[in-house]
Amino acid sequence: AIAIAADLDGQSTVLAALERGKDSLTAAQRAAALRQRYAADDVHQRFLGERQLAIAHGALADCKQGDAQWQQALASAARMPKPRPVEVADARALHARLLFNCGEYKRGFEVAEQGLAIADREGLPALSPARANLLWMKSSNGNAVGLLPIEQSEALLRQAIAIQEKTAGPGGAQMAEFYSTLGTQ
Repeated sequence: AIAIAADLDGQSTVLAALERGKDSLTAAQRAAALRQRYAADDVHQRFLGERQLAIAHGALADCKQGDAQWQQALASAARMPKPRPVEVADARALHARLLFNCGEYKRGFEVAEQGLAIADREGLPALSPARANLLWMKSSNGNAVGLLPIEQSEALLRQAIAIQEKTAGPGGAQMAEFYSTLGTQ
């Protein structure tokens, strides 16, 4: 059942990327129901389900529910005995991105900044793509609300680009987003 929930998470993520928010949410809800039924006491499974629901709500541009789901997911992550640093960093980056898309730049900046501090404390590798995403969101949110001077914002983006280039190569959709952000700041 947990393997099926993980498959449904993948389906939900793809549907979100295809801008099929309602279908993404349906798949995420099915996955969450399986986790609740077969792993109700597993805080990691709860985190994964809440994370996927947050992604799906973001695909629907439901800022209020998406933010609430991210807060629940991060609270679950905080209760995990040994959280996986990459999962927590990725969740914080995605939460910061939702906040950016919803125009809540100051909160998005704070979430990304907290994510970087936790990543450092928990030993997330310096060349982790999740770290690159946190740097990107810190730069994007900070620049949008004037919390970062352009020089600092650009330095964060260039650091994210360097990480992405070393870990995934010079191309790809994520690299395009980093360069697009760099070009618009």
